[in-house]
Amino acid sequence: MGHLFTPYMKGDKSGYRAHMQLNEADIAKIKRGRGWRATVTDQITGRKYRVRAASCGIPTCFCAAIAEEVK
Repeated sequence: MGHLFTPYMKGDKSGYRAHMQLNEADIAKIKRGRGWRATVTDQITGRKYRVRAASCGIPTCFCAAIAEEVK
């Protein structure tokens, strides 16, 4: 069906993580570490998101991501 991707949503302070299904091309854009950015499409809803590297809260660790819906 696709690859599960669970980024934090930009501006949401509750710690909520979105649940998206990404295709092969989009999941290949997702990296670990600093400095990556991508635009991906949730295969379930068809919505597009800008995603980028984010800290998980551990100093110097960037294993998380933040997403913002593209309007």
